[in-house]
Amino acid sequence: MTTALEKTTAAKDRPAPGTPLLEVRDLHVEFKTRDGVAKAVNGVNYSVAAGETLAVLGESGSGKSVTAQTIMGILDMPPGRVTAGEILFRGQDMLKMSGEERRKIRGRKIAMIFQDALSSLNPVLSVGYQLGEMFRVHEGASKKEAKAKAIELMDRVRIPAAAQRVGDFPHQFSGGMRQRIMIAMALALEPDLIIADEPTTAATSPPTCAAPRSPPCTRSPTGRVRSSPGARAPATSGRRPSMAEPILEVRDLVKHYPLTQGILFKKQVGAVKAVDGISFTLHKGETLGIVGESGCGKSTLAKVLMNLERATAGQVFYKGEDISRLSGSALKAVRRNIQMVFQDPYTSLNPRMTVGDIIGEPYEIHPEVAPKGDRRKAVQDLLDVVGLNPEYINRYPHQFSGGQRQRIGIARGLALKPEVIICDEPVSALDVSVQAQVINLLEQLQTDFELSYMFIAHDLSIVRHISDRVGVMYLGKMVEIGTDLEIYDHATHPYTQALLSAVPVPDPADREKRERIILSGDIPSPANPPSGCRFRTRCWKAEERCSTELPLLAVPELLAGGAKHESACHFAAERESAAAA
Repeated sequence: MTTALEKTTAAKDRPAPGTPLLEVRDLHVEFKTRDGVAKAVNGVNYSVAAGETLAVLGESGSGKSVTAQTIMGILDMPPGRVTAGEILFRGQDMLKMSGEERRKIRGRKIAMIFQDALSSLNPVLSVGYQLGEMFRVHEGASKKEAKAKAIELMDRVRIPAAAQRVGDFPHQFSGGMRQRIMIAMALALEPDLIIADEPTTAATSPPTCAAPRSPPCTRSPTGRVRSSPGARAPATSGRRPSMAEPILEVRDLVKHYPLTQGILFKKQVGAVKAVDGISFTLHKGETLGIVGESGCGKSTLAKVLMNLERATAGQVFYKGEDISRLSGSALKAVRRNIQMVFQDPYTSLNPRMTVGDIIGEPYEIHPEVAPKGDRRKAVQDLLDVVGLNPEYINRYPHQFSGGQRQRIGIARGLALKPEVIICDEPVSALDVSVQAQVINLLEQLQTDFELSYMFIAHDLSIVRHISDRVGVMYLGKMVEIGTDLEIYDHATHPYTQALLSAVPVPDPADREKRERIILSGDIPSPANPPSGCRFRTRCWKAEERCSTELPLLAVPELLAGGAKHESACHFAAERESAAAA
């Protein structure tokens, strides 16, 4: 039964009719830097009504995240400071509140989904503990109750095997799964307002034509970008990469993470099968795109190829040499020629080092690439080619936006002029115009130095633009691989067909003609994948044999349309649609 006091309190919490839930008035925020005062927010005004969604757009560095951090009261002060303005929540100015008053609002009344999930989660605490902390602090829940609610939240945001993974740590989840954990944390106390700071950077929706902002461009029948008359077209290698010699060969690669129970005497009770028997070849001068949903094993594959994670089984050959078990100076020599651009730029950049030191550090390890007297100029040149002001060389990572930090990571990856670059979502945090610059830069570098790329991304249109061949991953397996035209125009695996049907189509007329394939159910747990074909639990073509017989990645004998690429489906030759099934 609701008491009179509770009714009065609830009435106070409700905003008066017509009153905004949140109102930002003439907000000014600036940062004091070595190069002077930077005015990050310069007179921002907006309001959000109850039940309304307000989208805030702008290029990297425009002040979006700084505004959000100021609202939440988590702005770095110093060097940041609010010089003017008001932030009214239910009519009360939060800038005039005490720290204790702000803490009562955070989480319970206003919650935030951060852009960098890994850097926002405590790396030494399990995700279950961090989710449960909200209930322990704000509701006085016991440890058992908090754990149960944490599992419920993980289920709510569709994390497979939540009860088994509640004790796992942030680094044991993929980028997309970590973002789901951040969403669960924001939803925990059912706040009135959620501030989502680029919450989908790990699952970017396909953009537009990936070419410079000016002059405009069009797309050729093959899907490649074709610049308008007078513009320099993106360079191509000028030869079929499949005809070139292999530079990287992966054979039956496996990476399993053990699941254990117990504190003093740990007992293995299973394993997360992140990568489970993958084989492919990367040729010299080729770009191989890798696509798939969050949690399918793309980033784990990249880490194993770099020897950042040791393979459980399988082999990785670089120019014919097995590098999967190298260490010490031998591994150092190989890493000179195989570099990586990471997905999370903030967590991969040392916060105590300047940008100049970060990008120039590879030259300290490999001094033969750039003599000591030329290193500052080399770093400034790299900053320039990735679209950053060379004068930023003395700044620190926290002084940059997410998109700018990603460009710093790309510059570092390019520093040693490697032969192979593994790009793990390298443009997911960038604006469309900046994505175009980076993609065209990668293509130009590929032409100049015969670079080979493994390009991991969620964005299917970007993958199509930059890739010569495309591999599709699902739950630790490669389910289809072929040229860009074979995959995008003649997909044979049901999972690939479903992914392609989800790509947004700008023309409404074309959108109505195209069939949309809606998959049933969620991705199964990688700790307990389905028997036989791993996609069978969500596939409209599945039959009895799919549950007992694992389909191998091979070229089907009779493919409709004459396609001749590899597909791991018992019914790859049958290309009927989901609607017709």
